[in-house]
Amino acid sequence: MQTRKCPRCLKEKPLSNFRKRSGADARKRNRLGKPYGNCRPCENERRGDTIRGSLSVLLQHARRRAKEKNIACDLTTDQLLKLARDQKSVCPLSGQPLTYTTGHGVIYTNASIDRIEHDGDYTISNVRLVCRVVNTMRTRMTDEQFYDWCQKIVKHGRPA
Repeated sequence: MQTRKCPRCLKEKPLSNFRKRSGADARKRNRLGKPYGNCRPCENERRGDTIRGSLSVLLQHARRRAKEKNIACDLTTDQLLKLARDQKSVCPLSGQPLTYTTGHGVIYTNASIDRIEHDGDYTISNVRLVCRVVNTMRTRMTDEQFYDWCQKIVKHGRPA
């Protein structure tokens, strides 16, 4: 069985674990069907197709926002993974199971990093994983204000 070393994880893996070159350029350069790039598991993680990968992408976004707002972000992917395990991958505000799907548009149940104290830093003591829609709705509200508004919406009912 032929193998190739993944440039990302540095493990020898079967050629079936790699994408194959295709198209006119590959044909012209005599590389048609040859393996290239990272192995599929590494590529999936890099793109966010795993829980770790999805949390890694969320963390990249949080770091960018922290830099723009001039606030600290000392989180790691491992801390977010532990947080997801501790929360049993359930949104603490809605009780909905968190999802970690990428590349399929807006998914309301996807995990989102929520700063508990909105003006605070991105630290493990000030963040939790919530559903994306909950984080969007909550914006700058405290939990109490958020619940209060949710009750008002439910009490008002649906328009006719």
